[in-house]
Amino acid sequence: MVAKTTATAADPVLADSEPFRNVPFVPILDGRPPEATPQAIRAVVSRQASGGRPISMIELVFLSKEQAHAVVEAARRARVRVMTNTLSGIVGVVDGGGDVDALRDPAGVWGRLYAQGITAFRTDEPAALLDFVQHAGRGRKERP
Repeated sequence: MVAKTTATAADPVLADSEPFRNVPFVPILDGRPPEATPQAIRAVVSRQASGGRPISMIELVFLSKEQAHAVVEAARRARVRVMTNTLSGIVGVVDGGGDVDALRDPAGVWGRLYAQGITAFRTDEPAALLDFVQHAGRGRKERP
């Protein structure tokens, strides 16, 4: 079991707080609020990764490419993975592509997102993603 909730700049370190301190915790960053600037999102990542209990990853929901880039930068410094959704109806990175697009062009969606620093995917197409990952090293530039 993993607990997840949206983390904002006003939140304390959630992994150290009830009810999250007793289970693995993944903060979700939502890019839709007006205050979710790249700088603010970078600060949220740094804060959520600074607690006494480690977080395994950050999940992206409705982030612009600029916001996602800020998260990836901060997550690398904090040594935390970044996860995005490619599910239908749940967008991780706006204009990042979804499962329908990934089935047509896996390198253009999953490969491009991976090249940008996103290393975990929530997908309705796990077999296609696994096939892409297993074959990505054969003649493709991006390699998840």
